Amino acid sequence: IGPEFEELRLPDVRDMTVADARAKLEGIGLRTRVEQSCAGDLVIETEPVSGSTVQENDVIALFVC
Repeated sequence: IGPEFEELRLPDVRDMTVADARAKLEGIGLRTRVEQSCAGDLVIETEPVSGSTVQENDVIALFVC
């Protein structure tokens, strides 16, 4: 049996800078992947969407513009 991961509710990090969003998500045990949608530095959406139930250590895609 592997480690048990805690279930978390994904916080809303839209309109945050990439650095702030990553710090917030990684601070609660999630991993992040940045998808650059255009030449900006603000998170415009996440996958899964905010409010979703996720598992600790899941990878959250940050769509940045």
